[in-house]
Amino acid sequence: MNGKKCLDDRKGVLSQLFWGPINRIVLALKFRKIEIAGSENIPAAGPFLLVSNHSSRWDGLLVQSLVARPANFLVSPNELKGFQGNVLRSMGAFPANPRYDLLDFFCQQVKKGEGVVIFPEGNIFRDGAIHPFKNGAARMALNCSASGLRLPVLPMAVAYCDELRTAKLTVGQAVELEPFEREFANQSNIGMRSLTVRLEREVCLLRHSLAAQTDSLMLFTGKPLTKWVPRGFKVSEQVESNRTDSWRPAGRVLSVENGPANRDRAQHSAEGLLGRAV
Repeated sequence: MNGKKCLDDRKGVLSQLFWGPINRIVLALKFRKIEIAGSENIPAAGPFLLVSNHSSRWDGLLVQSLVARPANFLVSPNELKGFQGNVLRSMGAFPANPRYDLLDFFCQQVKKGEGVVIFPEGNIFRDGAIHPFKNGAARMALNCSASGLRLPVLPMAVAYCDELRTAKLTVGQAVELEPFEREFANQSNIGMRSLTVRLEREVCLLRHSLAAQTDSLMLFTGKPLTKWVPRGFKVSEQVESNRTDSWRPAGRVLSVENGPANRDRAQHSAEGLLGRAV
């Protein structure tokens, strides 16, 4: 016993059948267009962890519609008050409150074969940039894996344009966890942080594919996110153009590979959009 409160799963078949169509109607009224890529990466059955940036209150509703099956959403406790809180809980939301045993709840939902969605920035940031990820998603994934409950960890990015009338979502391939599991077994804090940084980079890379200029700057220059640069790397602080559709790095390009990562996966991710670091 760790002295923490247990969480209850308040989702139900009836609530899913009721709120699902309403959610789709609301999204159809709000957005002129919703563009989705990579939805095939989300398993049709079985557990998964989906990790995404968080730039609007619409993110959760869009992801809920995309997943299209019972899933669980880690949200701020402030969002789970009153009538809104009851609605969100019935749709799978649970509070990011340290007084509760979040890891135990996470593992329970994984055993049920359900997905979990986490926005690791910890809050909504409307400045158009990805903010540093917290370790919670990586901690849950690695602790769950250490207990013998393996699940795919999927990066995802959301972006908006046309004055929030167009939403773009893209889901990446699952991150290979084995190297991080080995590091987590040796030094848990380092293993969690390594996976967190990897997920942050993957989401940033996906945002770049959606023409998010601020995240392109993060990927191509060292100045905005010098904490991302591994020891021994030098990244130019200048690029030849500020246009997101014609990036030409003036110096080294920062690969998405960081620390203990699957080399083939990292190389594929980096070469696909950014090129390898040289």
